[in-house]
Amino acid sequence: MDTAQSHKRAIWERFHNDKRYTVSDGKMVLNLELAEEGGYVVTSPFDPELITEAETVEEAFANARDAARALKQSRAKLMRRLSASATPRTVDFHESPAT
Repeated sequence: MDTAQSHKRAIWERFHNDKRYTVSDGKMVLNLELAEEGGYVVTSPFDPELITEAETVEEAFANARDAARALKQSRAKLMRRLSASATPRTVDFHESPAT
């Protein structure tokens, strides 16, 4: 085994012996935790609501992007609902109070 292969093997062993680790693809940072049933539980250190699972690291990024998109849509929908319910109502001050 040459030096490069030996180095890759050492990194692979360290990577797989840890239960939790942080990975990045340059656009997204994820926390991966080995799941008891296999695969990974995937979370984001920057968004505590982002939680998904995956079988591979590549799938973790794909699933996390899908989850982030769904969260963004859900938050936008919630903001529209909150904005609609917070719209001030017109009050007619000339109207007599009910007696």
